[in-house]
Amino acid sequence: MKNKNNKYSLYYVAKMIKKQSNNKKVVMIGGSFDLIHVGHVRILEKAKKHGNILVVCLNSDAHIKTYKPAFRPIVSEMQRAEIVNNLKSVDYTFITESTEKGLYDLEIYNTLKPDVLILIKEKDRYKSRILTAKKLMGQFPDLKVIFIEPIYTDVSTTKIIEKILASQNTN
Repeated sequence: MKNKNNKYSLYYVAKMIKKQSNNKKVVMIGGSFDLIHVGHVRILEKAKKHGNILVVCLNSDAHIKTYKPAFRPIVSEMQRAEIVNNLKSVDYTFITESTEKGLYDLEIYNTLKPDVLILIKEKDRYKSRILTAKKLMGQFPDLKVIFIEPIYTDVSTTKIIEKILASQNTN
């Protein structure tokens, strides 16, 4: 995503937001958003309620491969970006450049200057996210971090994949 004029680059999104009124509160949320499902839609709608402009920091294919099984993502980053960007609650989407840091790349906060960061209270990642949030707020004192409860406990991309695989085993 080194092309700064790419619609899904951090720099393009920052430029577009800068053109808008300074009074608007920018909310950011991150994730892989592989195989979009109702849980994704609901969490994005909930995130949007915390400001005026919702920006999705979409994990790149390379970043996802560092923490998901080898066959993930199912959908390519450009296709995921287009899908997410066309959801009603989403104003802008950019694809992360950092393979290791994803949403926690400091360049994102220096460039975009979001007012609010939304993080999901996922039980397996909650403690590490609290530590990361504290570090970010230390470096960006104007950043408000809001943890929200997962809305979808019965649906996930992993569960969708498992259901598809289970249906293949019964045939």
